Amino acid sequence: ESLRNQVVSITSESQKRLQAMVNNGFAYMLLLNTYGEILMTDKKSLAIIKRDFNIDPTHQTCRFIDVMPINFKNSFAHEFNEALKGNHVKKEIERITHEGNKQWLEVQYTPIFDRETTIDSVLMSFHDITEQKLAEIAIKESHIKEQELNNLKSNILSNFSHEIRTPLNGIMTLSKLIIDEQNQEEKMMLLHYLEESKNRLLDTINNLSSLSEVEAMKKNINLLKHDANFTVETSFREYKHMAEAKNLSYSLELDNASPYIKIDNGLFKTALNNIIHNSIKYTNTGGIIIKVYSKKIKNNVYISVTDTGIGINRENLNRILEPFIQESIGFSRKYEGTGIGLSLSKRYIEILDGEITVESKVGIGTEFCIIIPEWI
Repeated sequence: ESLRNQVVSITSESQKRLQAMVNNGFAYMLLLNTYGEILMTDKKSLAIIKRDFNIDPTHQTCRFIDVMPINFKNSFAHEFNEALKGNHVKKEIERITHEGNKQWLEVQYTPIFDRETTIDSVLMSFHDITEQKLAEIAIKESHIKEQELNNLKSNILSNFSHEIRTPLNGIMTLSKLIIDEQNQEEKMMLLHYLEESKNRLLDTINNLSSLSEVEAMKKNINLLKHDANFTVETSFREYKHMAEAKNLSYSLELDNASPYIKIDNGLFKTALNNIIHNSIKYTNTGGIIIKVYSKKIKNNVYISVTDTGIGINRENLNRILEPFIQESIGFSRKYEGTGIGLSLSKRYIEILDGEITVESKVGIGTEFCIIIPEWI
């Protein structure tokens, strides 16, 4: 009360100067008595309190805790009490502005002494540190990104070197055996194995090349209206012989509504083909079912590829669409492949404004589902 009387007794000119300092010294500033009531505030804080709470603290008694943003309340009482003990306190807080932007503030609680020993008020000054925090966040994110890139680089080098060395070693060994082999039948078998090694090496290199060209593809896609049933059936037929060679059941269920999709046919078929090929590759018994169906409410077309293959562990399910990632990485490599094909499928479908989901259970099977917008 004594401080309020002192403030009232200040000359008009001095009060203007003091208010000017309050308005221009910091982002926000408030002077509170020991009960936490607002004695003085800057114009910006006053405008916010009037707008959000319909209260004018310059004309009526008002506790700051009753008109502060919710996220201030958790720490305010502690910091304010520390200031009342004579401690100078700093606290960083985050708030959302009226425009919806994030703002970081450094709040300083400064005890104000009367007659040198008695604290009769606390000055709260808010300094805008948004640019500093954004810079810190950017640096932190860049460090995280750098670490991720280093990990990815190590993973790529480890796996890609394996994928290159394996077929190369096969080619070198088979070439020598073919040269030395006299039996024509054995030589033909070795040539068949040599062809397999060559194809695997070419597939790895081609997939890596395609992965590096994804950004360029975004600028050159050719979106046209396509019959979803016909497009999927074409891919289905291409892999029928592969499924039959493994004695797998292989079926297709089309959508009676005959939906149309807006796609780049080349990108879409490459994505779908990779998924079908992957499902057949990792299925030894049972079979594969490919379905086309639509949901009118969501205006999407769904293409699911369900197999009865080896399945994927839950902890690796979210990583299976990343390049050079295999479920067996770090363990025994029961199956060969870099995983680039599935990563390409994911990226191609995303370019077409779609997405790929995957559900799986180890030993039971996996379902990949392409979700693509329907042509309306």
